[in-house]
Amino acid sequence: CTNTCGSLCVAPKMPSGYVPPHVKRRHERAANEVSTSRSPRSSSQYALTTSNPVTFDECMKTLTRAEKMSKQHNKRSEAVALFEQAVTGLRNLARSGNAGDEVRVALADTLLQVARETTLAVRFLPLRESTRFEERATADRAVALCEEAFTLYEQVKRDDLERSNGIATALSAVVEYAAETRGYAFTRDALSRATAEYDAIARLLESDANTQGDMLPALWNAADARLKYAENAIELADFDAAKHSYAEMIAIYEKACGFADASQGDDLGGLLYDWGCSVTSFAQCMLKLDAHEDAMRVIVVAIEKLKSASSFSLGAIEPLNALGDAYQTKAEIFMARGDDNSACESFKLAMSEGFDRALRSNASNLDGNIGIGEASMELGRLCLKYNDIDGSKSSFERAWASYQKAMANTEADPGGCEERFSVVYNAACAANRAGFVDASKELLSMLIICNGTTREAINSDVDLQ
Repeated sequence: CTNTCGSLCVAPKMPSGYVPPHVKRRHERAANEVSTSRSPRSSSQYALTTSNPVTFDECMKTLTRAEKMSKQHNKRSEAVALFEQAVTGLRNLARSGNAGDEVRVALADTLLQVARETTLAVRFLPLRESTRFEERATADRAVALCEEAFTLYEQVKRDDLERSNGIATALSAVVEYAAETRGYAFTRDALSRATAEYDAIARLLESDANTQGDMLPALWNAADARLKYAENAIELADFDAAKHSYAEMIAIYEKACGFADASQGDDLGGLLYDWGCSVTSFAQCMLKLDAHEDAMRVIVVAIEKLKSASSFSLGAIEPLNALGDAYQTKAEIFMARGDDNSACESFKLAMSEGFDRALRSNASNLDGNIGIGEASMELGRLCLKYNDIDGSKSSFERAWASYQKAMANTEADPGGCEERFSVVYNAACAANRAGFVDASKELLSMLIICNGTTREAINSDVDLQ
């Protein structure tokens, strides 16, 4: 990545696309991975126009082109330009004075898409000194776009359900982009309103026998809102609120399962996947509170849900990576209890039952490679603790190899710069432990230039001695 002076600070073989596993975002990243086998489109098919669309139909056609283009990694900037053109056209229509709900909803939906696409576009830029500033500026704009969408959804008159769902969706998007720029106290208020809207939708649907078929997604959204609220409360150190929200979340998932029917096409595998990821988050909360027995009880449930999710979603990679995460959490609980032998077995299960299986389906999968890197580093440290030099060497070498593959990934959502810095730093630790000292020093030097770490942090890290 070029800094303001024009010098390079990009590590070899890591142009973009590295982010550590995080249970609540896995399904979002998976939706954005681009198949390398997709045939290239004709450039003329996606040629940009020089003028903004004028009529509603023209706006919709521009949106369709933008959505198709956004699925191609190398067309992302062109897609953003088309989305912006659609926004301009729809805003002009909305300001005409006689715009109806159709225009308002289309504009609101498009604003949320622009927020997402511009955020992704910045994430795919190489790391550089200005990365944090660029991401913060983009996040501020994304929040403004989502708040504009929220206002538009509030004006919808034709359909109470559409209005409430739009409001909740916009607020959830605000939370996603505002956490680092406006703080967790701000996002907590937005999450409270989003949760109330999702609950209102569920009550509205449940009261009408003709709409109970839509209860599954309504409850699913309500449960996910509780997860986000709980994780937000943890950031604010309000653990009582977090535990209460997690308990509500689990109850809602149990209720939602009663409305799921795989024979009717319901995504039971997806429901179990999100359920399992959410319960893993709950277990991690309990671990932070040193409630080891509760954490173990909860993580066992998470593993059960994720095993079921993988069986319902044959061939899906994300449940396998999430299962790896759950086993890693279980290993951390064992370590907190002083049971290193059981921790070692759980780290091995994280790889064999989770990440390795995911990588057999896609050897370049981002989360799978980072998961292997994390678990291998932990195993290497445990081997060192018990003077198993050969075991530690093998584990550290595998960790370094996996991190290299992760850093070479240019297709998946790379995450924010803090996540990317973290992976590069962990890769440097793995390289140093595996004996590739020069590679480690190069990565760390580049991180320092990009403001991704400090010399003090490096000097105090035992993995970098």
